[in-house]
Amino acid sequence: MFVKWKNKEYLVIPVNTRQMLSEIKTSLSGKYSDIIYIDVLNDSSMGLVKFEKSATVFLLLSFFIIFLILFIAYKDLLQVLSAILPAVSGLFASFAVSVLTTGKFNLMHITASILLLGISVDYGIFVTYEYKKRSDKIEINATFQSILICALTTLSGFGVLMISSNYSVFSLGSSMSAGIIAAFLTSYFALPFINKIYYHIDNIH
Repeated sequence: MFVKWKNKEYLVIPVNTRQMLSEIKTSLSGKYSDIIYIDVLNDSSMGLVKFEKSATVFLLLSFFIIFLILFIAYKDLLQVLSAILPAVSGLFASFAVSVLTTGKFNLMHITASILLLGISVDYGIFVTYEYKKRSDKIEINATFQSILICALTTLSGFGVLMISSNYSVFSLGSSMSAGIIAAFLTSYFALPFINKIYYHIDNIH
């Protein structure tokens, strides 16, 4: 099969085994300078390792940008911590489940963490805002109901991935599901307690 790459035509010869590829490299070593050897599995794995390192940086960068945006919006460190707390608890839960189920982190766990950070921080923002404007009980309950629906629909999308026999797909589903549950529970139980103390709210009518 002939292919054109960078304005040059190449003859592509598939090789079935790495042993055969190694023998070909040995026999043709130093004889031809325009031969390109491609090991699909090896090249792909190197790319994945590189992406895993980049993804970790992306996660930290995302967290910093979100923290900065919240600080600019609220100009109050405690409000920022309140809004971001569900995302933090969700990440911890995601990491814990990753270790318990697979014993290590992989690319899907890191990808799930980035998705989880973007999704779960909204829960904290909504709850914190309601207490900041001193909403009544009806408005706060409506916010919690909306967050619950969001959490359930997200779980319905990612939760089904846990029944997959594929290791990577299972990793994504289990990490996301654990993180979403932890983020919602934090929003529902921890944030009202924190905000009531901060805003000196004894009872909401």
